[in-house]
Amino acid sequence: MLWVILAIVLVGATWLAILIVRNHREWKKAKGVVDALSERELEKIRVLIEQIGTVPSKGYVGLVRASRETAGRLSVTLPDDLADFPWRGKVVEAVAAPGKSEPVEFSIHEPPAQRGADEQPVFRWLAIPVIRVGQKQRAQNVFALDRYVSLSTPLRETLNELHPENPKLLLSLILSADGQHHSSEPFDQLRCGLPAGWIQSPRFHKCPACRRPMRLILQVPGALLKSRVAEGCFYLFGCPSHPDQTVTDQDWG
Repeated sequence: MLWVILAIVLVGATWLAILIVRNHREWKKAKGVVDALSERELEKIRVLIEQIGTVPSKGYVGLVRASRETAGRLSVTLPDDLADFPWRGKVVEAVAAPGKSEPVEFSIHEPPAQRGADEQPVFRWLAIPVIRVGQKQRAQNVFALDRYVSLSTPLRETLNELHPENPKLLLSLILSADGQHHSSEPFDQLRCGLPAGWIQSPRFHKCPACRRPMRLILQVPGALLKSRVAEGCFYLFGCPSHPDQTVTDQDWG
């Protein structure tokens, strides 16, 4: 009986190892395709996703364009066109401070008066498409990769031309916050203005001044900070009516 159990365990471990190797090969191949794409080709795919929306977007996810950050620190310039968003265009600094009650500390600053002529933003903000659904034509954010592909024929054709073996994996890498991982989980996204993507149970914050619900200013997955807080996700909320009232939160996997 013991030998039967050991044989079953060995077979299971072998298949698991094969699956891991196969998935890594698929990831490596798709990553090679992404790395070979020009900025123009990548931008075409991003725009095709944004064009899925039929009503104005309510928020953004950030996609890395350049790696200029030091470990444990992230500087993000927020989008400048969100409605009812008094922090638009400002710079948010997120600094990892492991060992403290708030392992990531946020601060909000005015943007620099001038930028260098050749300086590009570290992140490209992708407007999340919003479509009308149901009999009541309710506005709904679209996050799922499958829905992007099904809703946009040009996007589907473009991905199939680039990587017919696994177009969804290719898209997940293109939409990765750090350009390396292919997770499309809400808590692995850099977010602004959208509902927070929680790892565990969601929490809701109210402004201490007016008791109205606060809005997500910025969500930072710990992996972007390249430090010991990589397993967490960190959030900065604020009140649109009282912009100086902010709250930070954290969630861990």
